[in-house]
Amino acid sequence: MRTHELSRALQILSKILKSGPDMDLEDWSYTTKKKDFSSEDISIKDADIPAALYTLVKLNDVSKSQWIALMKEYNIDIEIRPRDANRDIVGKILSYLASNPNARESLISNNSKKSVSVSSELANALNLLLK
Repeated sequence: MRTHELSRALQILSKILKSGPDMDLEDWSYTTKKKDFSSEDISIKDADIPAALYTLVKLNDVSKSQWIALMKEYNIDIEIRPRDANRDIVGKILSYLASNPNARESLISNNSKKSVSVSSELANALNLLLK
């Protein structure tokens, strides 16, 4: 990783942290806490909605090739047609992840083992939205 890449990642992290609730870091860790998504009743707190919405809006800036790279890296098996727009791809990926708890879990576990890349940043954003 280069210094400018780290700078961009920290700026994104800063925006996400500022838009979310003020909480203790021990309560915030997404990658160290293993969760069983299949049996957990997930409810979104009102205070978390702005951060999730901000992340969802930023996903619109992701290129089609970046989405395809993410799908290959995380074995997300959905059909992308040449005429599919970004919003179509995001919708398909979110639907796939919503119905596949194991795929959601792999976003967390695979991401903690790999170096930071565009795909892992997308995985983090998708993971945040699906919490």
